[in-house]
Amino acid sequence: MRIIKVSELQVGSKFSKPVFLDADNMFLNADTPVTDADIRRLKKFGFKEVMTHGEVVTKSSPIPDETPIELEPLDFSANFDDDNAVLKQNYDSKIKRMPDFLTVYRNSFDILRDFYRQIADKKQPDISPIRKVSEDIIELLKKLGNISFYLLQHETDGYYLYNHVLYASFYAIFLGMQMKFNRPKLIDLGSGALLADIGMAKIPHDISDKTESLRPDEVALIKKHTLVGFHILTGLLKFKKNIAMLALQHHENFDGSGYPQKLKSGTIDELSRVYTIADHFSALVLDRPWRKKKLPYEALRSMISGNMNKFDVRYMKIFIACVSMYPVGSYVELSNNSLGMVVESNPKKPLRPVVLLVKDSSGRQFPQANRFVDLAKEDVLSVTKAITYS
Repeated sequence: MRIIKVSELQVGSKFSKPVFLDADNMFLNADTPVTDADIRRLKKFGFKEVMTHGEVVTKSSPIPDETPIELEPLDFSANFDDDNAVLKQNYDSKIKRMPDFLTVYRNSFDILRDFYRQIADKKQPDISPIRKVSEDIIELLKKLGNISFYLLQHETDGYYLYNHVLYASFYAIFLGMQMKFNRPKLIDLGSGALLADIGMAKIPHDISDKTESLRPDEVALIKKHTLVGFHILTGLLKFKKNIAMLALQHHENFDGSGYPQKLKSGTIDELSRVYTIADHFSALVLDRPWRKKKLPYEALRSMISGNMNKFDVRYMKIFIACVSMYPVGSYVELSNNSLGMVVESNPKKPLRPVVLLVKDSSGRQFPQANRFVDLAKEDVLSVTKAITYS
């Protein structure tokens, strides 16, 4: 892999293949121009070098592969019979666990909804179900592994806020597990994540669910949910301070640009720094009242490039490594124009996941035999882009 010094990067330069921060984490996709903001962020976070297998593409030099290539249909049966049996078995085990996920998700949703509604109605709910939900999610993740497959394949219904809180809680606990948090710390992280937006229970629905731009006074009211939530958790509900901190700090940014206190870097509680990443990603991959969801790849790409200064870069690297740029459960288009669903990631080759082929290049349903392709073992086939598929 070619090493490029950040000091040598030029605004507007493109590379014929993706550019990486390190062996596992992509910074720029192929043929994506380097911006001045990209260079400044790399320098800000102390990156001295980036890596790529590609070459610099300029207007004065021809772009390789510019002429469309007619690809012959690929015969997977010759090379992937044995692999397909193992990959199919792994996929089938994921499908068999889907009812376990749905049971925990639906039960958690109901408990969360009832808890938030009681707060909205000025009642004092029993806090023990929240801890139980946190414990249930931890136990579920131990069985399921990569939670992205289940969350990205899940069709949400019901009030947006509760789905968002649950998605963020699942991803936060998943990240905490990758960071080797012990069980008590994971339970605190999960409990705090589930209640991070409890202050939103006090915001009128005609403001929180508004589909057009908010007025300045409405924005100010929304921002108060962090302080309101903190006071609910520490005052009314008597939660531990480290759990309540997630409600207070989950909109603080690592660079000090967040709210309500404009804290920065190490002054932000560790659990809050973890949750902020999960919260941001979850908000991007779900439909919201005022905008459509982003593709998981686009969500991660925006967090790495446009918003990287908001997050603790150490934790962000771990999140990218465990979720992958093409998350399990997302869909991609391949270089032979076929479509597939990512069913496994390859940590050592994050841009070459295992794919379940869904449609061929003509848009027809793919035959049942030999539908799984491990792109890490494929010399010809590769991912060309992330896509929406339903």
